[in-house]
Amino acid sequence: MRIDLNIPLSWQELTLDQLRDVVVATSGSMNKNEALIYLFCRFAGVKMAGKSLFATADGRKFRMEAWQLADICKKLEYIFTDMPCDTVPPISVNRHLVETSFDDYFYADSMILKFRQTQDVNDMLEAVKALGDKRKSLDEIECGMMLIWWGGIQQWLKGEYPDVFSGGEGESDGYNPFKTRQNIMLMLNDNRPQDNERIGSSNMHDVLAALDNKIKQAKEIERQMKKH
Repeated sequence: MRIDLNIPLSWQELTLDQLRDVVVATSGSMNKNEALIYLFCRFAGVKMAGKSLFATADGRKFRMEAWQLADICKKLEYIFTDMPCDTVPPISVNRHLVETSFDDYFYADSMILKFRQTQDVNDMLEAVKALGDKRKSLDEIECGMMLIWWGGIQQWLKGEYPDVFSGGEGESDGYNPFKTRQNIMLMLNDNRPQDNERIGSSNMHDVLAALDNKIKQAKEIERQMKKH
């Protein structure tokens, strides 16, 4: 009897339901080994039917040796060892925020940072609203899914705009969203603060690309000056 056990091997491969499973597994009620076995069962669509015995959704039973279970659980350890990157969004929004304005992105980022500090669901709802999702409530698991997805967005953006995000994710002590936005505008508005509104309403990727280019240019000028 052949039974194919398919599991996602990276953050990018997770479905929305699987992302929810990750939040449940890592919420603190399970240790790492328990979480890995739970995720294997959920991802592969099987249930434990006894010691070393598992059953598929259609009732077929099969046995797994301890080393086989350990091997397949090892393939899921990225959940604990790798930073999320480019994960499926848990809200109604493009995976890479290709239609989001810079101001909406920046406000959402600020509110998610605030949520990390306060654990107030209303802060997360503000972020969700800024990104264009109209839902009126979020539960604890959905907030956890948002945190993973947003962390994945930040990792993905680091790859796209490395000079913009080279300083970290904005969660270090002393980070000031207002001051950060002000500095960004100073780099892009050519000393014309009246252009800030136009910049803020522009597509976030256009703004980040322009900012990344500005930083690259500044670094090149600094490098050239050091040569003389």
